[in-house]
Amino acid sequence: MGIFIDVGSRDETHENSGSLLALKNTYLKTLKHTNETINYGMIQMTGGECEMDYDEESIYYKANCFEYDVTDVFRMLGDLAFEPRSILAANVI
Repeated sequence: MGIFIDVGSRDETHENSGSLLALKNTYLKTLKHTNETINYGMIQMTGGECEMDYDEESIYYKANCFEYDVTDVFRMLGDLAFEPRSILAANVI
């Protein structure tokens, strides 16, 4: 399963260059409902995997797991894609 987000710019400026790379480096970190440890643990316990692919114009979060964990993993994907990042997450880069 996956979430595709059509964001970014083919013509990034100096001010926003690398913003999708920053999201890639913090993609397991979230702020409101979960955190990196919970997200990583959920991926490990479901026997699946989670990735984020990106280019200048889009982000694609994708995950796989056993069928009985689909609801939890899909909720986690939504958190990864749409929750704001904290200052601490941004400092990881």
